[in-house]
Amino acid sequence: MELLDALGASRGSEELKEEVRRQEKAAVRELAEMDRKIAARMDELMALTRENTASLNAVSSLTAAQRGLEAGLTATRKTMFSDPIVARRQEVEERDGLVQLVNAQAKELDRLKAQVMALRRKDTTVYS
Repeated sequence: MELLDALGASRGSEELKEEVRRQEKAAVRELAEMDRKIAARMDELMALTRENTASLNAVSSLTAAQRGLEAGLTATRKTMFSDPIVARRQEVEERDGLVQLVNAQAKELDRLKAQVMALRRKDTTVYS
């Protein structure tokens, strides 16, 4: 009877060991499957990151092009739609300023000529 109990206990432990081996194999298969899924998701993430980066670069270059076009359009608008009356007024003001400058320079030139003539005559009474 003891021999049968020992044999029965041995058979039960063998069955438990076999069950443990089956569960380990199942866990290894499940772990391998999870590793494959992780690798697939990482590849997908990398591809989406590349696509997103390409899209951001395209948006950046298009934004720069848009700003350039807007600057050109603004410059064209300023010259194309300028008010001729305002432009004429600015020209007149600029010309008047230049005339005043020329008159001031002419007066300075006359004063300097008078000083040169006075020095040639050695007439120092002008500077007293």
